[in-house]
Amino acid sequence: MNWRINIFLCSFIIPLSVLLGLDLDLIEPIQDDCIKVESPVLIKCDVMGEVRLLGLKPPDKDSKYYSKGTDFVKERVLGQTVLIDICHINPTTEEGYLRAVVFYMKEGRWFNLNEELVRNGLAQVVPIVNSHPDPKIWFTDQKEAQREHLGIWEDFGQTSKFP
Repeated sequence: MNWRINIFLCSFIIPLSVLLGLDLDLIEPIQDDCIKVESPVLIKCDVMGEVRLLGLKPPDKDSKYYSKGTDFVKERVLGQTVLIDICHINPTTEEGYLRAVVFYMKEGRWFNLNEELVRNGLAQVVPIVNSHPDPKIWFTDQKEAQREHLGIWEDFGQTSKFP
């Protein structure tokens, strides 16, 4: 049943809304339970299925930061209710995953998981044409992570020293 809802939403509701000229910013994020974390940028939810965090490139799989990023995501969302804000301009990836910004609850407040991964140096911003929101808004967080040499930016800006 999960895939039917996903197909209905992505194939009918969102495109129909675009054709009718409705303001899709009025579509509320969807609450769902995260049942699996597949990578730092891919989670599986109970109803919506697989959700790809939009605008992010994960660390290379052979990097220590790939597992750190996956653990970071697991600690925040696995077994928890999340808010999924699906990109209404381009709702799915070529692989068929939902493209979204995911929010998690901590201490009574919602946090942007996409932004937190970038802020902690566990993902890199990838600008996307025709995306809402535009991931470029996280470049400030990425520059801060680079300046602080966090995560994947551990060696950023350092020159090699030869003996």
